[in-house]
Amino acid sequence: MSEHNIYKDIFERIQDAIVVVDLEFNILQWNAAAENKYGWQLSEVMGKSLHDVFKLSSYVDRATEREMANSLANNSVWNGEINQPDKNGNLLTVEAFFSLLKDSENKHIGFVSIFRDITEKKEDEHLLLEYRQRLEENNRRLEKANELKNQFLATTSHELRTPLNGIIGFLNLVLQGVAHNKDEENKFLNLALSSSKHLLKLINDILDISKIEAGKLRLESEIVNFEELWSEVAGLIEVQTNEKGIYLHYTALPEGNVFVNADRARCKQVLLNLLSNAVKFTNEGGITFTVEQFPQRGYVEFSVVDTGIGIPKTAQHRLFKMFAQVDSLLGRQSGGTGLGLAITKSLVEKMGGVISLESEGIEKGTRVVFRLPIGTQKEKLHTATQPSAPQHATPTNEQLPLIYIIEDDVMYSTLIRDVFEDSGAYRIHSVTTADEALPEIIEMKPFVILSDYALPSASGANLSNGFDLLKKIREIPALTRTPFILMSGHSDICREVEEFDGEGNVTKAFVKPIDIHQLVQTVKNFSSEPVTEHA
Repeated sequence: MSEHNIYKDIFERIQDAIVVVDLEFNILQWNAAAENKYGWQLSEVMGKSLHDVFKLSSYVDRATEREMANSLANNSVWNGEINQPDKNGNLLTVEAFFSLLKDSENKHIGFVSIFRDITEKKEDEHLLLEYRQRLEENNRRLEKANELKNQFLATTSHELRTPLNGIIGFLNLVLQGVAHNKDEENKFLNLALSSSKHLLKLINDILDISKIEAGKLRLESEIVNFEELWSEVAGLIEVQTNEKGIYLHYTALPEGNVFVNADRARCKQVLLNLLSNAVKFTNEGGITFTVEQFPQRGYVEFSVVDTGIGIPKTAQHRLFKMFAQVDSLLGRQSGGTGLGLAITKSLVEKMGGVISLESEGIEKGTRVVFRLPIGTQKEKLHTATQPSAPQHATPTNEQLPLIYIIEDDVMYSTLIRDVFEDSGAYRIHSVTTADEALPEIIEMKPFVILSDYALPSASGANLSNGFDLLKKIREIPALTRTPFILMSGHSDICREVEEFDGEGNVTKAFVKPIDIHQLVQTVKNFSSEPVTEHA
């Protein structure tokens, strides 16, 4: 084999793209690797400018172009990283090497360029950089969380010792006979009792936080007469406001009693937390507590407004976080672990409500608003946050249209059941999982199906959510036209559901919190429309 053929064989076999150009950068030759990498055959690019084929002006900046020209003029070589498009427009990152070519008489005749594809390498480097940045961010968050926990432990340790020292100190005074008379002895004992109650509250807060973080906080929900609950809370708060010389105004509803679906003890705890907090940080003026019902929206709104020290807007987002206090100096002046609002938020949300806070800033007071599901006097809710067995409503008339409910949130399920049962026009049946619902729906053929999207499911369950259930139901000929209403906290899921089953207008989706009036009207509309079953 001649030397020429050896070189040609090497030229074609090498894995990097090799392109030979003249002094004007017009392409004279490129190897098989270049054809495979870029997608052009040599015949398609022969004589064309390298600048035009690879659109160098678009992908190589001017500074790099000047550096390349200077290096080739002075040193006859240049290497660096550039971007190149292939025939299909895919952008490649290559490591480029240019070297000046000379003929046998040492005249400059062109350049040979070698391009090594490093696209995957650069992508890997980018991913590694992203992972490193995420890791660093996670480490910063962990360090911050650890710092907050350490701060919390230090604060809690101090807060626990303070009442404990009071208990020990006052009891020792009594035991040592320091009291000069019975009145003084009672004074010491009452102070010890007050310290012990404060200590108990701190311990309860810590236990509540532990249960909340472990997901083990259980609530027993019932229909709570708020006026009765307020009479208990008001007496305790008035003692505090009277001691500070500030007012407590309660704006009652003209229609009388207000009922909410809530855990009575936890609802009382929420009220005491918010009102006591308002008293703690209010030295002049007072507190206004307002209650307002929104029956059509299904909730009662409570508002606590104080004229106290206010909260900087930049710090308000921290208020409901665990182990964090808005102002550690104020916290130390007023006492407390900073857990109250974090616990309050968790309790409100576990009772199916929401809570928010706003303040115009320092010395401008604070307003806290929370909402709880509205209730009726009709009946108590069943056991609360995690029902162990499905609850079934007893139908009063087997001839009435059946509304089938799949909802694991007992408060929502009961609210819906109460609304439709009270109308006297429907009978109700309810369960908590999609797998449990499907065979019953096939057998009972309900008039309307109401399902939550997020449903509990055991390991290996066939249906994990309400959307899965809808898809399965629509596969059954007898149920293809059965009205189906899905409820979800995510608007995008609701859109997807209605798009999936858009024809025939028998599938609706509601974003939580649902408008009860609109839900009732939707069911009524189904009642007035003929529903055709396919055999």
